[in-house]
Amino acid sequence: MRYSTSSNFLRLLLIHILAVAPLWLTAQENAHLLSVDELFRLGTENSLQLKKSKLQEVIYNDQKKSAYTDRLPDIQVGASAGIIGQPVIFQRGLSHPVRPETPDWSQNYNINLTQPLYQGGKIQAKIHQAELKKQIAALNSADNEAEIKLILLQQYMTLFSYYKQREVLARNIEESEHRLKDIRRMKKEGIVTRNDEIRSELQLTVARTQAIYTYYELQRTCGML
Repeated sequence: MRYSTSSNFLRLLLIHILAVAPLWLTAQENAHLLSVDELFRLGTENSLQLKKSKLQEVIYNDQKKSAYTDRLPDIQVGASAGIIGQPVIFQRGLSHPVRPETPDWSQNYNINLTQPLYQGGKIQAKIHQAELKKQIAALNSADNEAEIKLILLQQYMTLFSYYKQREVLARNIEESEHRLKDIRRMKKEGIVTRNDEIRSELQLTVARTQAIYTYYELQRTCGML
C-alpha cells in the first residue's frame, strides 16, 4: 500500500513536470546571444541614474562657462529719438510770432563699457566652485557607470552559471530516463525490486524539478537586466 501511494504521487509530479517542460524547451529555442560589450552598452544607455549624472555634468559645465563670462567687459549700446516740435519766438510782442526753420526731431546714441577690475576674488572663487562641481559630477558619472557595469556583470555571470547548470541537468535527465527504462525492464525480469524502480523514479523527478527551478531562476534573472 505504501508503494502504491508513492507511485501515485510520482505520477502526479511527473505529469506536472512534463506540462512545464515544453516551456523550458521553448525558452531555450528563443534565447538571444548577447556579448558583454553589448550588455554594457545597453545597460549604460538605458540607465536613468547615469542619465541624471550626465545631465548634472552638463549643467555644471555651463555654470563654469557662465562664471568665466563675469570677467569679460559689459557693453551696453543705447539710442533714443524724439520730436522737438516747432519753436515760436516773439520779437515784437505777442502779435508777431516768428517760427524759425529748425529740425523737428532729435536722435541720441550712447555706448557704455564696464570692466570689472577687482571684486575681492569673488569671480575667481565662483569659477573655482563651478570647476569643483563639474569634477564631482564627472566622478559621480564614472562611479555610477562602474556600478552599473558591475551589477550587469554579476547578472551575466549568474545567467552563464544557470545556462551551464541547465545543460548538465539536461544530460542528467536523459541518463535518468535511460536508467529508469533499464530498471523497469530488469524489474519485469525479476532482477531488481520495486524499491529500485522507485529510487530511479525519484532521481528522475529530482533532476526534472531542478531543471524547472533553473528555468524560473533564468527568467527571474533575465527580468532583472
